Amino acid sequence: MKLEGVPEGYEAVRLGKANQGECFVTIDGNVCVAECDHEAPRLIVRKVEPIATWKHGVFADGWISEDKHGTLEFYYMSPPSCDVGVGGWLSGHDGGFVCSLNNILQPSVFKFRDDLPWTERCVQVGPSVENA
Repeated sequence: MKLEGVPEGYEAVRLGKANQGECFVTIDGNVCVAECDHEAPRLIVRKVEPIATWKHGVFADGWISEDKHGTLEFYYMSPPSCDVGVGGWLSGHDGGFVCSLNNILQPSVFKFRDDLPWTERCVQVGPSVENA
């Protein structure tokens, strides 16, 4: 959910006192790192990390998803759809499933963020997004 007053690239964590080292939004809308504990309530934020990281130049334009167990990664030519009942991703209306990436890629080539639920572990890859 997008919250008004949260700068682009950040997400709200809580409203409360900022502890040393935490990021908060100043009255003029800038993000500051607390150098000490603050007693006054502040909007505490954290930088939003990308859904996934990967070595650029490896994939053609397509989509990569991960199942609910975090064990299977798949490459698709078109956006897949999430099927909560199955616990995985289904090929788009035009097919598009190409292959499972397990046993093909090293972990250093592609990695989803650990804090995301599996239903959000689907990302577009390839030159069209890498060069944007």
